[in-house]
Amino acid sequence: MKIYTYYENVGMPDQEETIALWKQNWEESGFEPIVLREHHAKSHARYQEIKELIAEIHLDGAGVKMESASYWLSVHTYHLAFDSEIENRSLVIDYDVLNVALKPSFAIPEDFTYYDGCCTCCCSGKKGDFMNWLDLCIQHKSTLKEKIKQDHEKTGRHYYGNDFFLDAIKEQFKDEVGTILPSNQKFIGSAWHHRHNKPRDLSQSKMVHFSTTCSAAYNANRSLGKMARVARNVFIKEFLNK
Repeated sequence: MKIYTYYENVGMPDQEETIALWKQNWEESGFEPIVLREHHAKSHARYQEIKELIAEIHLDGAGVKMESASYWLSVHTYHLAFDSEIENRSLVIDYDVLNVALKPSFAIPEDFTYYDGCCTCCCSGKKGDFMNWLDLCIQHKSTLKEKIKQDHEKTGRHYYGNDFFLDAIKEQFKDEVGTILPSNQKFIGSAWHHRHNKPRDLSQSKMVHFSTTCSAAYNANRSLGKMARVARNVFIKEFLNK
């Protein structure tokens, strides 16, 4: 089974190593891991339109320009890479999601599906589904702007990723586009158990998510003194070497 992720060099430390660890893990699990890149997104006929949409939503919602924040553009425009390259129903995951016990025989649902609530680290879909999501953002951009404005005024936050967008219009997504499954540690486990302040027992999980939050907690617990994204690779290697 093919499994996809997206990588764009946005100046974050040790990304290439994370990608290599991701590919190794999924290959050893019997999958065909495929890394899509920036040129796959930019080759899409609607790339400029979507780039301008994300910039507009941020400018009107939070009063910020996106030109210097390529990461926050990439977490939206990567859908165009998937729309360009994926034909049949496939799993699409972030490259900090590793396999624990998922089999290549996993039955992918017909619907465009998010598997971890409004965390967009794992979804499945086919050609057209990813564009349907972006078209939904266009249709409800006034709602996205208003919710970003409210959050920005409350928190001072400036940039908003796909998770925030999905949560903001989740009811519209479920009505018009696909399915959002509730978070379930038995399907995607968080790498760090925050309440117990230690690595989570993943013996019942299918996959594990080494999120930035989990990696930061690991970094603090181990007194590594590293950036969270650098500590993540140390955490992943510890997991892989068990």
